[in-house]
Amino acid sequence: MKPIVLLPERPLSVYLVVNATSVSSPDEAPELAKLVNRLQLPICEMVIDLNYGRSRNFWQDMAQNKGIPFMDGLSSLANQAKRTFALWTGIDVKPEVVVTAIQGSSSDI
Repeated sequence: MKPIVLLPERPLSVYLVVNATSVSSPDEAPELAKLVNRLQLPICEMVIDLNYGRSRNFWQDMAQNKGIPFMDGLSSLANQAKRTFALWTGIDVKPEVVVTAIQGSSSDI
């Protein structure tokens, strides 16, 4: 397997890029931000970052610069929370309700 630093050297034949690390901000990892920006993704259809709520997100910037749809991890978190809430309480809520609760609570943090 090639080291990550060699990834930008050639086009990658991937339809989906998923960031499952804790790093999304250029302040957290400036070198990784530069590398991600240089990725060649000619057939990519979606970039997903499992992090959410970042004011600066180099995965989102890369996707936007390349015209690739982007999704952060808020919907994944909301659907996980929805399922967990239903298992514990027997009450089924819509994911949108969970998203609203998460976004409302973030101002309290």
